[in-house]
Amino acid sequence: MGINLILGGIKRISNAPQWANEAWGGDKMQLSDRATIEKYTEAGIWGDATLQALFQRSVKRTPDLFAVCDPLNKREITNGVVRKLTYQELADAVTHLTAVFRDCGLRKDDVVAVQLPNTVEQVVVFLATLELGLIYSPLPLLWREHEMRTALPWIAPRALISSSTITGRNHAEMMRQVAVEQMSVRGVFGFGHDLPDGVQSLDSVFEKRVGEETRHAPGANGISGANDIATICWAGGDSSTPCAVPRSHNQWISAGMMQILESAVETNATILSPYPLTGLVSIGAFFVPWLMTGGTLCLHHPFDLDCFVEQMRAHDVSYMGLPPSIIDLLKNEGVFQEAQCIKNLKALACIWPGTLLPKKAEEFAADLMVPVTDIRNIGEMAYSARRRVSGEKPGLLGHGDITYPTKHTSGAVLVSTRVKGGISSNGETASLLAGDLMIRSPMMFDAYYPPEIEGVDE
Repeated sequence: MGINLILGGIKRISNAPQWANEAWGGDKMQLSDRATIEKYTEAGIWGDATLQALFQRSVKRTPDLFAVCDPLNKREITNGVVRKLTYQELADAVTHLTAVFRDCGLRKDDVVAVQLPNTVEQVVVFLATLELGLIYSPLPLLWREHEMRTALPWIAPRALISSSTITGRNHAEMMRQVAVEQMSVRGVFGFGHDLPDGVQSLDSVFEKRVGEETRHAPGANGISGANDIATICWAGGDSSTPCAVPRSHNQWISAGMMQILESAVETNATILSPYPLTGLVSIGAFFVPWLMTGGTLCLHHPFDLDCFVEQMRAHDVSYMGLPPSIIDLLKNEGVFQEAQCIKNLKALACIWPGTLLPKKAEEFAADLMVPVTDIRNIGEMAYSARRRVSGEKPGLLGHGDITYPTKHTSGAVLVSTRVKGGISSNGETASLLAGDLMIRSPMMFDAYYPPEIEGVDE
């Protein structure tokens, strides 16, 4: 069955409507049109909350709760210190980093391009950009000089951030070389030892300031609105040029809400994620639910079976996600029969690579001792989550308006699918449909970045 993907309701920027051009001349960082904002706001899906406001709520509510934990094997990934920070300690590090950004001259709507492993440092950088109203643009870890030189001119980053080493390669030096050709860059920053000349160290953001007030200054927060762009991620397009994908706070919160509702992620949940914060599923299904529930985010990178199992035991994980092949590996190793590993595990997200299931999909993540939520990743456009009932095989991609939680008869419509030109004898699923798959969701971005100015007088 060949199904082509149509971006329902999303336009390439060259065809941007007049509202986008007007927004570029005024508030260029708000791409959703008024009708879309009103529609999702009236439905109760979008609101006024921003991602940084969710974090600040947790800092005030549980300042002494552990917020984020490094991979146990961090020293094998990079030369940084293994950290485990409370919400207050994380907030202090974020405050120190925002001061560095201000000193560098970064201001609201400036883009910060980041290439970091799945460690505490990337969480601090992400939150600091949100705090100042900057735009966080995570670069895939597999990118090298060629991909960066191709992609970065599209987003004109003001700052580049990486680590001295990531799995043995000097990424900070690579960033320094790339910065030479980027006229927009004001500073190159890095974490770790032996940074090259011209790269400013950020390790000091974790130091305690004796006698220094590190709480958030009054009036320093809330400078971004819920419909402003929070991130620019990257997706492959039809050409060799990467496509810059912007998302607002509301779009990210919609993505996080889908996973919270479907997997029943509880308040103060301990979340274990092996996915760096570079794309829709890693941010939407793990990072944003962490912000929304105010629990503990345990990071893992790269996948190491022994280390991952050790983290499951050490942190009493209640929610985690893995690709189906790794779940099957852990199942064969007897991990899901080990009480110490699953005693608090309430939900397991099975991350499928696309809309179509492999031929023997039922062999993966089957007969487990914990509830499984299948996540179907539709590129950087949207994802669909569906929780299995006991003994159920992986489900097909839903067809029509999908409400959450899916097992309830009513709820919020967080994704809609249609097949254009398809014929089917089954009206409930796309199992017998062939045609163009059309997607609509409040988590979907409005247009690629940046908007072009068309028909505007100089």
